[in-house]
Amino acid sequence: MKIMYVSELIKNHDDNEYRGRQPHGLCIFCHDLEDTIRGVRTTPRDARTSWVYMPHDVLPMGWVGFGDFRYSASENIDSYVVHSRFIENAKYNGGEQSRMKMSTDRTVALRNAKKFLRSYSPVELTKALSRIPKEAARDVEQGARTEQTDLYRKLFSTRHRQELPAVANELRTLLETGHTFMDKSVETDLRAYFAAADEHEAKKQDLDMYCVIASERMGKQVFEVVEANNIKDWNLKIPDEVVRYDDTTLPEELAGRMAVLSICAVEQYVPDVGVRAAENVFYVAR
Repeated sequence: MKIMYVSELIKNHDDNEYRGRQPHGLCIFCHDLEDTIRGVRTTPRDARTSWVYMPHDVLPMGWVGFGDFRYSASENIDSYVVHSRFIENAKYNGGEQSRMKMSTDRTVALRNAKKFLRSYSPVELTKALSRIPKEAARDVEQGARTEQTDLYRKLFSTRHRQELPAVANELRTLLETGHTFMDKSVETDLRAYFAAADEHEAKKQDLDMYCVIASERMGKQVFEVVEANNIKDWNLKIPDEVVRYDDTTLPEELAGRMAVLSICAVEQYVPDVGVRAAENVFYVAR
């Protein structure tokens, strides 16, 4: 699923294709939200729903809608809807409805919005965007494995695969002791193979990173740092601790790698440096 960034919502706000095509009930609900919750903004998500966000956030808080969002309803009843990651609707087993609160009363819906629509904390944001460095690191590992496999087949294709480890070790020893090969192409391929094997082994290792969320507060640059250990693990566990720095206390190593990533495109991965996951969110290698 595509990640929706607040920066994109703001950029495309005026040119949104659904603007002016949404139901009157949703327009009123959005107006109430912006008028009641300080700083909140809305922008159309589709014909029946709108994103809800704070302009300085990285990800939207959730979305609201107006219409009949129920399964297999016998009659059409339009409701005001709030969709949030904090909602658990036991009436539905999965799907978007399991994260919805629905009410025909706009006052009740507004109360639900105030209760359940919240900005992402640094730890939540680290988890929410962890797919980006995870997939990037796995792609690099896969690329190294593919190169090694191709060279393996070229050099060691045989029916007796169980003999290969001993043969490979002997060949590596010959290379390291300066043996002169009659077929220079074999020597070249062997060197490439062992280099690829070493590279793949390095890429297989656990990858520990810092998630750094940069923001500006009261005219000062602030950095919130969360540990993301073994980012390639699909069951990623992230500690709750958040360490905060400003531009005078940010460690030099973090600052240097962020300087590299800051000129990269969003989701661009730089091996041994990290990946820029959003405009102001960086996963930095440790």
